[in-house]
Amino acid sequence: MSDEKKKRTRKVTKNYVADAKSKKVVKTNKKGSTKTKEKVNQYNEGYLGRKAKDIPYGNKNIWEKKLKTKTNKEGVQTKRKEKIVFDNGNQMTKRNQRTIKFGRNKGKVKTRTVSYNRGSRSVSKGYSNAVDKSKL
Repeated sequence: MSDEKKKRTRKVTKNYVADAKSKKVVKTNKKGSTKTKEKVNQYNEGYLGRKAKDIPYGNKNIWEKKLKTKTNKEGVQTKRKEKIVFDNGNQMTKRNQRTIKFGRNKGKVKTRTVSYNRGSRSVSKGYSNAVDKSKL
């Protein structure tokens, strides 16, 4: 038996964003792969009794953010799922990314982005060589 026995770990961080309900969970299994879940949801004015502080995201402000990622033991992201709700109330963007395991696109990352704006929906799909970590 080796001295450094691998253990499962789970680290939870709460309330790290001002005027928002926020939670981040990082879990590591015995193999060494890591799963991260993050959720930020802004409180409304009626709950706080005052106007809430803005949550910056790039050059815009957001109301809600969800993020789930999976990283293998080599440190390469294999899955990424994110959802952003912008603060003008008309825009929501979701992006799912996963590594293809079988077929002609094996090893590539399949990306599906859905955008909602004023009731209309647009979907874009594509394949890439790596997970896209840029802001939506």
